[in-house]
Amino acid sequence: MPAYQWVHATVEVAKHGYQCVSAIPDAHWVIDDDLEAAMARIAEEQPGLAESAARAQAEARYKALRERAAKRVLTTVDTQRDIEQRASEWWPRHWRSFPTMVPSVQKDPMQDTHLARRFAKLAEAVSPEDAIVAFANDWGFLGGWTRCERVSDTRGTRSFIGESVAFWQEEARDMALALRLLDLAAGKRKPTELQKCFRWLNGRVDYTGGEKEEYVAHYVMEEGLTESLLEKDDLRAAAKRHVQHLINERLQYHTTASVQYAPDRGQYEMHATFTTLRGALWLQCLNALTGGVHWRVCALCGKDYQVGGEEGRSPKSVYCSDMCNYQAYYARGGKEIRKKRYLEQQARKASNK
Repeated sequence: MPAYQWVHATVEVAKHGYQCVSAIPDAHWVIDDDLEAAMARIAEEQPGLAESAARAQAEARYKALRERAAKRVLTTVDTQRDIEQRASEWWPRHWRSFPTMVPSVQKDPMQDTHLARRFAKLAEAVSPEDAIVAFANDWGFLGGWTRCERVSDTRGTRSFIGESVAFWQEEARDMALALRLLDLAAGKRKPTELQKCFRWLNGRVDYTGGEKEEYVAHYVMEEGLTESLLEKDDLRAAAKRHVQHLINERLQYHTTASVQYAPDRGQYEMHATFTTLRGALWLQCLNALTGGVHWRVCALCGKDYQVGGEEGRSPKSVYCSDMCNYQAYYARGGKEIRKKRYLEQQARKASNK
């Protein structure tokens, strides 16, 4: 059993949904100039230039800067209240996810034990923006908010909260990787596929399956090393350790924990919960790492299903549900087998009379 207890929490989901738009994230950092500053610089560069001409050049330069800085961003369909006002209202309850300040509903993502798997499938989506919007319509922002401005607006006129499509795609890819590594580590067969992902050299193991190499652990003790060692060539342990690092990176700012006294048990307990959807998704991944839970693909319908844990199917199962089990049975000729057995039983009864 884990040494912590889940605490009920919710995320805010915009009632009227989400959309992807072209916008400038972190506009005040991406573009240093405003329109007036650009005009002043042009006047210094070209003395004697008419004010109208300087303004026209400044507007063209400013527009080009904003267009180059634009990214595809997920935001709410409803118009949000200004970020400064919302930030001041959010601060007293900063332990919760940032409020959308649009009509919204509260939902508990931990009620859907398959949610992390569904999210990981966004990495394979043929139409990424459509898939992201559909997921956000059900569960809201991930929690990687940034201040955005529309390209057509003048800087500082109106800002809103959004999350870049690239951020969603990166998170989905990392989740898909983490769950894939856990699946391979939990498999009964020798995880030969993992050999392509890790390199054991000079006392340390590195993950080499991504765009850049990432340190995983040591298998030979070095001076000053404080973490536990891995057995050399233990691919399952290396996969789990890499997933551990992925989880820790994301739980740091998206979960919270506290100690509470439980009168019914007469003891203190560690309570953990999430503050964002991103935190909830990676807590589900944590449960897969620590709770003896892994996933298989149904031999009949191809659907992912959970094996182990309180809500999972038996480790001996090959089908996601009783329905698929029955359908596979009949597909193998189960109906004819049962009919044959029935006729044999009736024949034996008749012969015994």
